[in-house]
Amino acid sequence: MSVRKSENGKWVCDFYSAGRGSKRIRKSYATRGEALRYEREQLAKGSDSSINTIEAEARAVRLSELVNDCYELHGRSLTDGDARLQKLKSFCHNLGDPDAFTLNQEMFAGYRKQRLAGDFTANPKHGIKKLPKEATVNREHAYLRAVFNELKRLGRWKGDNPLDGVRLFRESENELSFLYEEDIKRLRHECDASSNKDLGIILRICLATGARWSEAEQLR
Repeated sequence: MSVRKSENGKWVCDFYSAGRGSKRIRKSYATRGEALRYEREQLAKGSDSSINTIEAEARAVRLSELVNDCYELHGRSLTDGDARLQKLKSFCHNLGDPDAFTLNQEMFAGYRKQRLAGDFTANPKHGIKKLPKEATVNREHAYLRAVFNELKRLGRWKGDNPLDGVRLFRESENELSFLYEEDIKRLRHECDASSNKDLGIILRICLATGARWSEAEQLR
C-alpha cells in the first residue's frame, strides 16, 4: 500500500492508477481509512469499469476501517466512545472483518443467532459458553447502525445502511425494586470513587428526575 502519514498529520495516498507510466494520483485525507479506501476505489474502478462509484468505494474498505473512521470523526466525542469502539472491534473480529459492501441483513441476522448461542463468548480456558442477553446484542446492533448513519450524515458513506429493516430483539422485562437510603449512599460512594467522573453526575440525575441511566448518559 502506498499510504503514509505526512508531517502535518494527514494521510497521503500516492500511487499510479495502472502501474508505472500511468497517471500518478496524490490525495490527502484526515484518516488512514479514508486514504486506503480512496486508493482501493481507484484501483477497483481501473480494473473493472462496470463497477459503479458507490460499490467500488464500499468494496474498497473493511468494516473495521469504517468503525475507526467513525470513531475518529465522531465517536471520540461521546462519553462512552472508547467502550463502543472496543465492542465494535470485537464485532468486526467475530464476523471476520468483511468488506463493508458485503455486509447485509442476512449476514447480521446470522451473526446474532450465533452470538445468542454463545459461539463468540466461550471461555478459552474451559470452553464454557457464556450466553449474552438480547439487550447486549441489541446494543451492538444499535452501535453498528449508528456507525453507518453517522458516516452517511458526514458524507463518508454513500450507500444504504445495511442494517435498515433489521428489528431489535424484544427484551425481557427485569423485575424492578426500590433502593433504600443505605443502598443509595453506597451506590453514590462507589460512583464517586470510580475513575469515570461522569458516573456520579449521571447517578444524581437519575435519582433526582427518575430518568433511565441511558437517557441521563446521553445528556449534554
